Amino acid sequence: MKKWELFIFLTAAIASTWFIKFILHFPTADISIIGVILSISSILFGLLAGFFFSELWQRYTEIRSLQSERSSAGLMLVTLATHFFNNKKFEKDFIQRMENTAIADETILWDEGDFEEQYYHEVAKSFELINVKNEKDAQYFAAMLNYSYTYSMDTIKADVLYKERLSSIEWLLFTFLSFIIVISVLLLDVSQMLYSVIVLTFPGVIFLTLSIIYGLNIISWSRNLITLEPNQVIFDALKVPRFYVQRNKDLIPSYIKNFRTEQTLRGEAKRTFDAVISKRKRE
Repeated sequence: MKKWELFIFLTAAIASTWFIKFILHFPTADISIIGVILSISSILFGLLAGFFFSELWQRYTEIRSLQSERSSAGLMLVTLATHFFNNKKFEKDFIQRMENTAIADETILWDEGDFEEQYYHEVAKSFELINVKNEKDAQYFAAMLNYSYTYSMDTIKADVLYKERLSSIEWLLFTFLSFIIVISVLLLDVSQMLYSVIVLTFPGVIFLTLSIIYGLNIISWSRNLITLEPNQVIFDALKVPRFYVQRNKDLIPSYIKNFRTEQTLRGEAKRTFDAVISKRKRE
């Protein structure tokens, strides 16, 4: 959720609370009963929110680290491969396989990592075209195997982490506690200034808390830096135009002018895109 969208929803939540309580005159209840219910539900909500935030933040930082490591491994792999680019057959095959990984990574949704894994595994197949002639070639070749392994394994690890998200039951529990808190707050007597402030602020606080946890759950925070740019630099290293799917066009940096979309893909790149989409349709 973008900042302006968050601001609009937060304003709407506060305005709705104000309208229901102060204009429609939502009924009040005994403060002793409401106080007990509000205290218990707020404590449970706070404990769950703190626990889930901690778990999701750790997952977020691990994914960010893996994406950085994978991107670095991919860039080093391309750099090392140029040593063997006097072999034009290897150069063409390697560039195409590396481009396929980047095409697939841009095409998948955040929980479809298994759709792209085969393309990362297949990068090493191009190494069969390399003819190692001397010790220097052997060193470059060994380093390429190492970075290829990292490039592939970090993709698998990241996919596992992406799929470790909150379950429907956990969201249902959050929703139930949020409902209890909001109703309890609306039942407060607003004749006192303190209770009026609580009535207007608590629903907004609940909304912000759920928004933060939801954002961490689907990895929407700084998505262009976490999931897009680390992949797009592979296109740059290969000296081919970047590729963005239409849904991510709003995240394209302003300085990028020459890029492709799914409408302009051709050849093997188009076939890779179509293969990923077909896997999604079969799910």
